[in-house]
Amino acid sequence: MSVRRQELFEAVEESTHRLLATADRFADGDLAGLSLVPPWTRGHVLSHLARAAESCCRLLHWARTGEPNPTGRWRADVERLPGRAARLVDRADRR
Repeated sequence: MSVRRQELFEAVEESTHRLLATADRFADGDLAGLSLVPPWTRGHVLSHLARAAESCCRLLHWARTGEPNPTGRWRADVERLPGRAARLVDRADRR
């Protein structure tokens, strides 16, 4: 692996840890509060980030294996799952 690629992987990992640490500080009631992206709540934003990350993982798997893995369904999940944001953070933390 090239040095530049390794630096990018480390930056992504560091950013992920910062995001999860920030999300972990929210109480469930905080997740219902408005975000800086109206009309989304903080829960919507966390759900969006989790679904987008899963979508990227599916695309990378597809690129590596040639096995199609559609990504379009995550948009509906963002609207449906903002109340489950705390569980999404917990799930991401276990990966």
